[in-house]
Amino acid sequence: KRKVSYGLLNAVSTATKSAVKGMVANTIDLDKSQVELSKVTELSGKSMEEFTDKAFEAGRMVAKTGKEMIDASTEFSKSGFGDDPKMALNLAKIATMYQNIADEEISAGDASNFIVSQLKVFGSELSEVYGDAEGQATHVVDAVNEVANTFAVSSGDIAGNLGKASAAAHNAGMSYEQLIGVMTGMTEINRNAGKSARANYCLYVQ
Repeated sequence: KRKVSYGLLNAVSTATKSAVKGMVANTIDLDKSQVELSKVTELSGKSMEEFTDKAFEAGRMVAKTGKEMIDASTEFSKSGFGDDPKMALNLAKIATMYQNIADEEISAGDASNFIVSQLKVFGSELSEVYGDAEGQATHVVDAVNEVANTFAVSSGDIAGNLGKASAAAHNAGMSYEQLIGVMTGMTEINRNAGKSARANYCLYVQ
């Protein structure tokens, strides 16, 4: 009986230590994220605490951690799309919602960077219809999601291709929506060509 008791005590002790280590690691990671955010905003002390509370609350709404919300907010603030902490957090919500609907797993930072890249290129055009950065970001994500749901192309394919071609396409007078259409068409053509080549190869080897 004593051996069983000691075993139970040891298991409880080990679990407790692991839990404490996890809490410490999470706290350290959160501190790092707050430091990075403080570098690009005027948040500190009480204002940082209040922002962190709001970040965790926002995270619960979109099934993300408070740290992810802070990291996303930092990316927008770095790029000049979050001088107002409230706007930065609202943009972070949009970025994390994009994470949730994306066909591939992406980080909060990558989601934010994709949106930022499109706002920098097409922002002046999109602002005429969709208003401020929050409205523009929502349209960027909605457009990618709608195309991914309609055609045989993933949101990752669209985002990757947009990131590579957006600046050149915009300089050529192409709109954001037109560029998505072209990228989608090219992806489908390449995919169908690949399927045709594989089919021909299978017939050849038979």
